[in-house]
Amino acid sequence: MVGLQRELTAEGSAGKYRIVLPLGQGGTSDVYLAIADGPGGFRKLAVLKMLRKSLSGDAEFRAMFLGEARLAARLHHPHVVQTYEVLEEPAGPVIVMEYLDGQPLSELIVRGREGNAFPLGMQLCALIDALAGLHAAHELADYDGTPLGVVHRDVSPHNVFVTVEGQAKVLDFGIAKLTRSLVETEVGTTKGKLRYMAPEQIAGGKLDRRADVYAAGVMLWEAIAGERMWKGMDEVEIRRRVGAGELPVVRPCREGVPEALLASCRRALALAPAERHPTALALAEELERALAAVPSGAPSRRAMGAAVARIFADERTNTRALIEAQIARMDGAAARATGELPAPEESANARPPIGVAAPAHRRRALTVALAAGAVVAAAVLAGWRISRAPELRAAPSAPSAATGAAPPPVAGGAAPANRAPVAEPAPASEERPRAPKSGARKVVHEPAPIPAAVEAPPPRDPAPDCAHPFFIDANGIKKVRPECL
Repeated sequence: MVGLQRELTAEGSAGKYRIVLPLGQGGTSDVYLAIADGPGGFRKLAVLKMLRKSLSGDAEFRAMFLGEARLAARLHHPHVVQTYEVLEEPAGPVIVMEYLDGQPLSELIVRGREGNAFPLGMQLCALIDALAGLHAAHELADYDGTPLGVVHRDVSPHNVFVTVEGQAKVLDFGIAKLTRSLVETEVGTTKGKLRYMAPEQIAGGKLDRRADVYAAGVMLWEAIAGERMWKGMDEVEIRRRVGAGELPVVRPCREGVPEALLASCRRALALAPAERHPTALALAEELERALAAVPSGAPSRRAMGAAVARIFADERTNTRALIEAQIARMDGAAARATGELPAPEESANARPPIGVAAPAHRRRALTVALAAGAVVAAAVLAGWRISRAPELRAAPSAPSAATGAAPPPVAGGAAPANRAPVAEPAPASEERPRAPKSGARKVVHEPAPIPAAVEAPPPRDPAPDCAHPFFIDANGIKKVRPECL
């Protein structure tokens, strides 16, 4: 699936749309999720459908793809997937469609069987919506009012999409046939899913909207029976049985299915087109009337959408996370390309944001570094004191700015109160000594190179206990006791 993206442009984009992820592929086209950026942080997800690069040079497939694009652009109905625009890219034409949050009806039917999570009533509602969308396509007319005679020809649960809003939409008019069209399928050509084809479609005869009504009848049969209509049969057997008029009889898989629903199913599956419902809307109206008598009742759109979201909760969560991660990766790559962000290797050792704890190995390394720094600083201070001992003993002392303690007597009388002793400047690489405090003294490192006052260290205790020369201060940093230096 990842390789599908390479069939687009080398930049991973189509027009103003940036490719995010591949979504799937069909027989002639590939589908991608994309994002469109706009001013002020505007963003919108869209779906791109592109003719495969290997087929873009084939005149017939290209004409059929463009015919689908023209038809889709003309369809404006709440139960038909909306088409925004058609792009012409170097790799081929691209159809831009709306992005829908939901699942194909075929997936819902399979997953919904467990615990009856998607019951008959909901399947009927999805089919009614699809029939409304098909009727809109069947009624489509040219600009002069002439009917276009649209026939979808591939109606099946795979081409009905149910959203988390509880709305079903018809998609993929890729092999639709138009009476007035630049893309005409020759009589005798069979396209679509055989299991849902009307007898005249399998025979390669002339088609009209009632072929789509038959396909909807097969979907209704499967909703009532709770299984595939041609289960366990291959295409050869299906062709033979349809040609002989041997359609399987529908048997409800549950109690309480109204007879009116069974009658609608039999009529939609009539072998002769004239005996079926004349329009998709006529079948939809019959289903709406029968829906009230269905055991599960007529569900609301809210309940139907909630069922879709519940059945595929894990998939939706994973998809959302995947989309967000991919968009974030794309944004980061774009920012680095413009110089707005550093390259990944430059920011690998960046400090974590405020409120975010650093990794454990980094915290351990920081603690060791601080402890080693404290020991080195204490050793430097001790060496400085030893080298300056004569000067310190001869220098006068003054009250400590930090503690306010009185200085010891000075020979020749007390120093004037308004005069502070002048300290000799210390080298820039040295630390000035600290004034004594009661009890243990803490070594504090300050960046100032010149101390405010210098005084002689007090006499040490006769026998300091240095069996354990280290201590942990209030910040959790291991330090050396000054009296043990």
